[in-house]
Amino acid sequence: MLKQEIIGKAEKWGYILVYTDYSKTSQTNVWTVKVPTTGFKNRPGSVRSLKILEDYDLEKLLDKIKKYFAESKSPIKVVMRDNKYSSPEDDKELFIL
Repeated sequence: MLKQEIIGKAEKWGYILVYTDYSKTSQTNVWTVKVPTTGFKNRPGSVRSLKILEDYDLEKLLDKIKKYFAESKSPIKVVMRDNKYSSPEDDKELFIL
């Protein structure tokens, strides 16, 4: 998926997710950024997402997010979850791009 398509998906959904997840390449937990792409018809509230960035350091990752989405024309919320299985009610909004 192209960068402009990813930015378009983030603008459509209005948010991107940040959480810790296991990385096969690093073989450890890293901070991961995912963009929602499509919703499930049979499970409202559940979405399929695409991993776009990861880093060991949260601050560096947040800087990468700001640079990656600098071309965005609509506001995008950066939302943090404890892990990918956490419920959306526990989300913490970090900032808006």
